[in-house]
Amino acid sequence: MLYGTVTPRRAGEKRLPNSAFSREHWLQWTASDQWRVRAGRMVLPFGLRVDDHTEITREDFDFNKCSQA
Repeated sequence: MLYGTVTPRRAGEKRLPNSAFSREHWLQWTASDQWRVRAGRMVLPFGLRVDDHTEITREDFDFNKCSQA
Protein backbone atom coordinates (compact mmCIF):
# COMPACT_ATOMS: atom_id res chain seq x y z
CA MET A 1 0.00 0.00 0.00
CA LEU A 2 1.26 3.47 -0.85
CA TYR A 3 -0.12 6.58 0.91
CA GLY A 4 0.69 10.25 0.62
CA THR A 5 -0.73 13.73 1.16
CA VAL A 6 0.73 16.05 -1.45
CA THR A 7 -0.03 19.77 -1.68
CA PRO A 8 1.54 22.59 -3.72
CA ARG A 9 4.28 24.59 -2.03
CA ARG A 10 4.05 28.31 -2.67
CA ALA A 11 7.20 30.41 -3.02
CA GLY A 12 8.49 33.59 -4.60
CA GLU A 13 7.18 37.14 -4.56
CA LYS A 14 3.77 36.23 -5.96
CA ARG A 15 3.54 33.04 -3.81
CA LEU A 16 2.77 30.84 -6.81
CA PRO A 17 2.81 27.05 -6.47
CA ASN A 18 6.10 25.88 -7.94
CA SER A 19 6.79 22.55 -6.19
CA ALA A 20 5.07 19.80 -4.18
CA PHE A 21 5.16 19.20 -0.43
CA SER A 22 4.07 16.18 1.63
CA ARG A 23 3.58 16.15 5.40
CA GLU A 24 2.85 12.43 5.46
CA HIS A 25 3.80 9.68 3.03
CA TRP A 26 4.59 6.03 3.54
CA LEU A 27 4.81 2.61 1.93
CA GLN A 28 3.34 -0.42 3.71
CA TRP A 29 4.01 -4.09 3.08
CA THR A 30 1.61 -6.62 4.63
CA ALA A 31 3.37 -9.92 5.37
CA SER A 32 0.36 -11.58 7.05
CA ASP A 33 -2.76 -10.65 9.01
CA GLN A 34 -0.56 -9.97 12.06
CA TRP A 35 2.59 -8.43 10.53
CA ARG A 36 2.89 -5.15 8.64
CA VAL A 37 5.95 -3.08 7.83
CA ARG A 38 5.56 0.62 7.17
CA ALA A 39 8.29 3.10 6.19
CA GLY A 40 8.20 6.77 5.34
CA ARG A 41 7.24 10.07 6.94
CA MET A 42 4.30 9.53 9.30
CA VAL A 43 2.31 11.77 11.61
CA LEU A 44 2.59 9.93 14.91
CA PRO A 45 -0.26 9.98 17.47
CA PHE A 46 1.93 11.41 20.26
CA GLY A 47 4.55 14.08 20.90
CA LEU A 48 4.75 17.81 20.39
CA ARG A 49 3.11 19.05 17.20
CA VAL A 50 4.24 22.68 17.49
CA ASP A 51 7.55 23.50 15.79
CA ASP A 52 8.38 26.26 18.27
CA HIS A 53 7.50 24.44 21.51
CA THR A 54 10.59 25.86 23.25
CA GLU A 55 9.49 29.50 22.89
CA ILE A 56 8.46 30.02 26.54
CA THR A 57 11.77 28.67 27.91
CA ARG A 58 13.84 30.65 25.39
CA GLU A 59 12.05 33.87 26.29
CA ASP A 60 12.63 33.27 30.02
CA PHE A 61 16.39 32.82 29.48
CA ASP A 62 16.72 35.43 26.68
CA PHE A 63 17.94 32.85 24.14
CA ASN A 64 17.71 33.48 20.45
CA LYS A 65 16.10 30.68 18.44
CA CYS A 66 19.29 30.08 16.45
CA SER A 67 21.76 30.33 19.36
CA GLN A 68 20.55 27.60 21.70
CA ALA A 69 23.23 25.44 23.30
